[in-house]
Amino acid sequence: MIRRLLTVCLIAAACCTAGAQKISRTNTKIEKADKQLMVKDLQLTAPAAGSSVINRVVSKAAASFDFTYFTGDTYGILGFGSYAEADDEYCVGIYIPDTYAGMEIQQVYFVLYDEEVLSDVKVWASAELPDGAEEADTCVAATYVYGYYDDYYSGEIFTDGTYTIPEGGCYVGYAFTTHDASSYGCLYPILYDYYNTADNSMWLRTALVQSDWYDYGGYYGASTVGVVIYGDLADNAAIVATETFDASTVADTPVEVSIDITNQGSEDITSVGYTVTDVTSGEVSDTKTVSVSSLSTGSTGTITVELDADEAATAKQKTITIVEVNGSENTADGTTSVTGLLMTLTQIVKHTVVEEEFSTTDCGWCPRGYVALNALSELYPDDLIPIAVHYYSIGNYVDPMYCSDYYDVTVTVSGFPSAYMDRGDEIDPYYGSSSDYNSLDVELDLIERMAVVPEASVGVSAYWSDTDSTSIDVTADAIFYYTGDADYALGYVLLGNGLTGSTKYWYQYNYYYYYSDYYGDDHYLSEWCSKSYYVTGLTFDHVALKATGIVEGVDGSIPTTVTADETVTATTTFDVSDNIPSYAVSSTYLLQDKTQLEVVALLFNRTTGRIVNAAKCSVTGPYETGITNVSTSADGVTEVARFSADGRRLAAPAPGINIVKYSDGRTVKEIVK
Repeated sequence: MIRRLLTVCLIAAACCTAGAQKISRTNTKIEKADKQLMVKDLQLTAPAAGSSVINRVVSKAAASFDFTYFTGDTYGILGFGSYAEADDEYCVGIYIPDTYAGMEIQQVYFVLYDEEVLSDVKVWASAELPDGAEEADTCVAATYVYGYYDDYYSGEIFTDGTYTIPEGGCYVGYAFTTHDASSYGCLYPILYDYYNTADNSMWLRTALVQSDWYDYGGYYGASTVGVVIYGDLADNAAIVATETFDASTVADTPVEVSIDITNQGSEDITSVGYTVTDVTSGEVSDTKTVSVSSLSTGSTGTITVELDADEAATAKQKTITIVEVNGSENTADGTTSVTGLLMTLTQIVKHTVVEEEFSTTDCGWCPRGYVALNALSELYPDDLIPIAVHYYSIGNYVDPMYCSDYYDVTVTVSGFPSAYMDRGDEIDPYYGSSSDYNSLDVELDLIERMAVVPEASVGVSAYWSDTDSTSIDVTADAIFYYTGDADYALGYVLLGNGLTGSTKYWYQYNYYYYYSDYYGDDHYLSEWCSKSYYVTGLTFDHVALKATGIVEGVDGSIPTTVTADETVTATTTFDVSDNIPSYAVSSTYLLQDKTQLEVVALLFNRTTGRIVNAAKCSVTGPYETGITNVSTSADGVTEVARFSADGRRLAAPAPGINIVKYSDGRTVKEIVK
C-alpha cells in the first residue's frame, strides 16, 4: 500500500463542521490550503478501511481490542501555520464512548508528522477535556514517539499502567510542545486521516493560539490516536452504528438496506439475525439471518438486510433490530436497532445525480477536479448534472468565479479539490471515495448513485422574464410517487458555461507540471503534466454563478404532505440585472454569454440532507403563460410537440407545466390547470 500525504492549513478560531447528515451553517471564514498530494515510496501494513471506527484485535483471549477512528491510508498535515507561536502546547484527543465504561485502557499510540522537531511529548486520559495535559486524570511521558516515516504499527505508546474508562466515557490523546516556528514540522505537526471524518475523532486545543477545545474530526478527519482496551465482554454482542436509513422500492420488490454494526463481544461475528418492525402497526417479522465476513472484537462493519415492500404509494417507518449474533441471543449493552423510512412507490423513475465540485484557480491540485467534472459530463450527459463551485482564495491570488451564494456549503469541505455527490460524504472529485487512486475512480461513485431509486422526479424550465434579459423566471415541478408526510424543499443554481478571461486570476495553478514522472501515464492527467505551472486560455463550464436555497432548499417550496403522482410546482427568480460582477476581481463580470446559461433545480430531503433528484434546463427567450391548449392558430401555426417539465413526451395537455414547440420555431411554456 502506498501511503499518501496531503496538506491542509488550520486557522485558529475560524472553523465550521459538517454533521453526518446535514450541512451546518456558519458565518466565519476559513482559509484552506489545497490538497497537496505527494506520493511517498513507503510500504506499511495498515488495517483494512471500514466505517468511522476501525479496530484491530490484539488478543481475543484476553478480551483486548484496538479502538481508533483512523484507517492509516491517506494523511493530511494540519497545524496553525503562520498563526503558530513558539513554545505552544498542543493537545489532541479522541472520545471513547461510554459503551466501554468500566474497561481499562492499556495502551495509547499515535503518530506525528515530524517528531524530531517537537518536545515534551505526553499521553493523557481524562473524563473531561482538560485545560492541558498535566490537568488530565492521568498524564505520562511518551516512551515511544512515531513520525510519518516510521513503521509505527510495530509498537504502541504505553501509559505506564492502565486507566479505567468512567461512566460517560472519556477522552484520550497526546500532547507536545513546539519550539521552532520556522520549522514545517512545528507549523503543521499533526497527522490526521484525510478521508475519514467522524465526530469526536480529533479534539484539539493549544495553550496559546487556541485555548478552547474544538472537535475538528467531523470537518477535517480523524486523528491518529488509538487505544488498546481490555475488559470483560459478552460472547456474542453487536450494536447498531447507523442512525437512520431511507429506502425506496415498488410493490412486490424487496429492497436492500445497508447498516453498520459494531462487534461488542469477545467472539468474532460470522452471522447476525434481525427482525423488521412496522412502527405504525407494531407487526414484527420473523427472524432472518445474514452472513458476516468475520467481524472481530470492537470492529465496525456493514451488513445488508432485506426489507419487503408494502402496498404501493405508502411511506412507513421500519425498525431493524439485531436480535441474534452467531445464532445466539444478542446480549449487547447499547443500541441494537435503527429506525428509518421505507417508501413503496407507484413507479421507478430516472435518478439524475448531482456532483458539486469545489475548487479554485489558485490550487495546484485542482486541475484533477476540472478534468474529472468535464470527463464525467461527457461520459454521462443524461445522468449527471455537474456544478463547479469556485472558492474565493487559498493562497496568493483570488478566483474570479467565486460564488458567494454557495459559501455555507463551500466551507464544509476540508480542502480543494473536493466534491459532494448528491450532497453525500465528501469525496475526491477525481479518485472518488476509492483508496486505490486509479484514473477517474470517481466514476464508480457516480454509477453507484445512479442505481439509487428516487422517491420523486424533478422538472425545471427557465425563461428570460423580459426582453432586456435582466431576470430569469424559474419554474420547477416535483412529482412524488408515494403518499404521506414529506420534509423536502427545492433549491436552485444558475450555471454559466464558456467562462474565460485573460488576466492572471483566470490562470489555473498546476502542480502536475512538477510530477510528470508519476502522472505522465494517467489517461486524463497526462496532458496537464506537459502544461505550464500556470495554465492560460482555459474555458470553464458548469460554473455556479448564483444560487438560492442551496443548503437545504427554500422553505415552503414543497408541502409537508404529498400525494402520489401529483405535481407540486414552485417558482423563483434570478436577478441578473447587474451582469453578476465578480466578488473577487473588480471590473470583471461573469454573465459573459447569456445564451450559455443553465438552471438546475435540486430536490433536497431535509431529514437526510441528501439531494433526491434534480433537473437542468437552458435559459430561453421570454415566454407566454396561461395557454391551456392551442393546436392550430389562425395564421396556420401548429403545435408539433409537447413535453412535461421533466422532459417526458405528452400526447395531450397534462396538469402542470407543459413545454410546447410550434411549427414557427417558438417554444412556449404553458401552465395547464
